[in-house]
Amino acid sequence: MKLCRIFCSIFLALFMLFSSQEKKPTINLSNIPHHLVSKNQNNEEVFSYKDVFWNYYEPILIEKKQLQNSFIDFSTFCELYYEYNFSLPEYCLKWRHANTLEEFQNISMCSSKKAKYATVSSSSSDAYYVLNSTTYDETPTDVFKELPIYYDYDSLVKILMNGDIIYETVTIFFNAGHNALITKLDQKTTDGRYFIQTIEAVGSGVNYGFLDDQRIVDFGVKILRTTAPTMSYIPLVIYFAEQQLGKKYCPDYDRKAHSNIDSEDWYCSELVWAAYMYAEIDISYYIGKTEETNAVWPIHIYLSDMVGEIIIKPKNLRLAIVNKNGSTWTISIINNNPVDLTAMYNSKMCNLEDAQYWNTNNLKDIDLVNISAYSSADVEITENLFATAIACSYIDEFYRYITYADSLNATSRFIMVRYSVIYNE
Repeated sequence: MKLCRIFCSIFLALFMLFSSQEKKPTINLSNIPHHLVSKNQNNEEVFSYKDVFWNYYEPILIEKKQLQNSFIDFSTFCELYYEYNFSLPEYCLKWRHANTLEEFQNISMCSSKKAKYATVSSSSSDAYYVLNSTTYDETPTDVFKELPIYYDYDSLVKILMNGDIIYETVTIFFNAGHNALITKLDQKTTDGRYFIQTIEAVGSGVNYGFLDDQRIVDFGVKILRTTAPTMSYIPLVIYFAEQQLGKKYCPDYDRKAHSNIDSEDWYCSELVWAAYMYAEIDISYYIGKTEETNAVWPIHIYLSDMVGEIIIKPKNLRLAIVNKNGSTWTISIINNNPVDLTAMYNSKMCNLEDAQYWNTNNLKDIDLVNISAYSSADVEITENLFATAIACSYIDEFYRYITYADSLNATSRFIMVRYSVIYNE
């Protein structure tokens, strides 16, 4: 009886100790700024086609790791895509059946190689994302040459805004680039799909089009946004663009740009520039501009002091089970961010709540691992008495991004992953 009271006293003391520790509040990710604009052209954290590529690469990477199969690195995955005439889903399906470059080439022998942009032009009515000039409440599916492809439509539209400018960096028209204007993020089709609608001047005239994953990667799309302090200009910009629907395309892209709402014809970047001029925002001016031309080309808009690229939010790391050997788990920590980072992980299993709040009073076995952008690193985590959770994190300015998990199953490779964000102290 006395021994029982001693154990009860010890248990009560431990309970009071842990429950009395102050928990750091977790942060709602939606409160972290997302739509910031960068003017540093070398900033690697801006949204790019690589972010779209990663959405398709990561599930295959995890699948290969769980099967303990080899897989190509992310850069090779991106570069090889442009050598074959596959859509993104087709390309990924091929890789699910191949582990090495040689295997992929063997099962892809019947597919002709080509540069993705070699048979369609942004300045041509043949571009698959060009629709027509008719305004629909719900767009009929039969006006699409190809239906839009999205891996994660909801996440993509959270990054974008109406009025954003599409800048295609890879085209066949002397690789001069192409501009379009995003006018509606949630246009609906007659079969219930949603897509990102654009207005753009192309070979057949000023038409509606769409932005999807396929277009982003095929044409090396950058998304530009004005640095204007308010968004009150957006309705004016879109109104101007809508008034131009059905007008002719102007092949004289070297002419003096004009912004008359009653103009009869437009080239791509001129239309986008004029729409912003209607809202009294000149998106063509930049300090140091020396070209002796009054035209407005896509590169002028890209370099303008009035626009920048969108900085994306940091993302929580991912976790996947590779294998288990005795009491040691091999866990893959996956960096789905466009920058290299140093990840911290507890090399022993821990309490789930300690993991969620990154309680360094109890996380006593923290190690570091460097992980390149869009890459992964395998680490070993050992079992630890009754603890069942694993944890990793990294710091980005004011925040610590935590990924933690439990319910690990070595047979099924199932893992219950959770995410939290706390202020970094």
